[in-house]
Amino acid sequence: MGQIDLNYEDSVAILADDEASPDARVIAACAIAFFVTKDHAGDIASDARAIALKLSRMIAAAIDATVARDDAEERGMIAYCWASGQIEFGARTPPGAIPIARGSARIVRAEMEVTARHGYKAGVLLVPGIPEAADQQQAGSALELFLLWLKQRERKGFRVAIKPRDPFDYDMCGQTVSHLDVDSRCRAVATFDKAACMHALLVPSLQGTVRKAVDRRLRQLLKAEVIA
Repeated sequence: MGQIDLNYEDSVAILADDEASPDARVIAACAIAFFVTKDHAGDIASDARAIALKLSRMIAAAIDATVARDDAEERGMIAYCWASGQIEFGARTPPGAIPIARGSARIVRAEMEVTARHGYKAGVLLVPGIPEAADQQQAGSALELFLLWLKQRERKGFRVAIKPRDPFDYDMCGQTVSHLDVDSRCRAVATFDKAACMHALLVPSLQGTVRKAVDRRLRQLLKAEVIA
């Protein structure tokens, strides 16, 4: 967390603001208690100090418990798949399975429900493209595309098990260099396959013109698949 500058007046204003976030209001309330105690330390009776100290410990314990619960909830469930493409859920990834995503049980299940393919049997979820893949290479490509699609949906409580690469990087005399300007990136996009396009959409601070070029390239590739 970054540095927070607090004073009594701002803390009172935050506490009185109905639109302030719960986090801000908790911090403001604690700050007010601190400033009041500091300004009137000599006037506060010993029993009042003891009560204030006990309340402070209770607040700290409650915050720690909440943070621990949130952390456990965020890490609570893993979605993984088998070579067949079938998706299952658990607290850990079994040997031989491939992790897809982890996080809140509610969010992970919801994301799989809306993004995965539903099998003929009720409750069966599949990674799109894997069941009909002709070989392991095609299956691996299908899984990569699925993970990259999910990566764009990441949020608190939902983390996807893939680290995007920068498709604008290339090798020059044994050194990795990258296309950085709009023109060279747009030229590179013309050679991308679907996976490279998906990786490109996850590049930080991708220029708007380049993003449009990537979208066009994706549409071209998808259209070509339909025609074929």
